[in-house]
Amino acid sequence: MGRTTKIARRCLDRFDQIRISTVLAWFSVIAILWTAMLILEAYPFYFPPNFETGFLRGRKAYFHGVYAIAFYSHIATTPLALILGLLQLNLRIRVRWPAIHRRIGKLYVGIVLICVAPSGLIMALRAPHGYGAISGFAVLSVVTWIATMLGWIRAAAGRLDSHRRWMWRSYLLICSAVLLRILAVLATDLQLTAATAYPIAAWASWLPSLVIFEVVMRFKRANIKSPSIR
Repeated sequence: MGRTTKIARRCLDRFDQIRISTVLAWFSVIAILWTAMLILEAYPFYFPPNFETGFLRGRKAYFHGVYAIAFYSHIATTPLALILGLLQLNLRIRVRWPAIHRRIGKLYVGIVLICVAPSGLIMALRAPHGYGAISGFAVLSVVTWIATMLGWIRAAAGRLDSHRRWMWRSYLLICSAVLLRILAVLATDLQLTAATAYPIAAWASWLPSLVIFEVVMRFKRANIKSPSIR
């Protein structure tokens, strides 16, 4: 009877873990798709550029040349990177269609290395509300580029475990676009001024996620190195 109870309890615990992970996965998918939709939804304000509302408010003075190219490159490729990264996380695609996984991965890497990260860095240098925002977005762009490049290098070298970890880092950093919009909603609800909220969001949209990921990875490696005592 005691053994049966233990087995039943383990099954229930396992079921709860699967259920929680499924809910979190679907929440993440919805949030990512919502963010991509919001970016696309704002396109009418960018073609032609409307400097009286939204993201472009107050940017007319320097919205030309390299900055304008970076801006349009960023808004065109970031939604695509979000969707491609989401597909790369799909285990079924990785297992059943590895060739498709590799092609999508190459496209994702190319988009991030050539467009998303460099354009983000150019835009970061013009971020409003001081050096807190400038440095936050600039570091985000540089770290995203490095993580993506290392993920690609590891894949080419056949170091797949390391490749997966670096690509997870890359995609978490790309998903800063999701958290940035959630933080914008929270800042509005809390009635924070843009001068206060923007520098905080520049760091909070990616740094906590990366720290949590590193802690989880370290915990997993520690568990692997230290077998459970029975």
